[in-house]
Amino acid sequence: MARTSPALMPFLAVYPLLLTLEGALYGAQERTTVLWLSIFFWWMSSAAVGVLRFFGRLSLCNLWLTVGLSCGIATLVTAIFAFQRVLAPKCYLLLENKR
Repeated sequence: MARTSPALMPFLAVYPLLLTLEGALYGAQERTTVLWLSIFFWWMSSAAVGVLRFFGRLSLCNLWLTVGLSCGIATLVTAIFAFQRVLAPKCYLLLENKR
């Protein structure tokens, strides 16, 4: 177990950020977007596990690394949506008010 602990770190570092971004989207009434992003994360994680299993490389260490990578990609995509739906309109309003 001690050998697999470092492989868990990418997931543990990125997952709270993903949850925070999803919360921001929920706050902006983007429930459908959060649902689709969650399905995307589940699909990527499942596909990664399937690929590992197919090539006979499924281990606890590889599992955590691929789920961490999937979480990182899902976080990046969620951040793009959150910026477009939540932050960009507020930045636009701030710029308009300063004129």
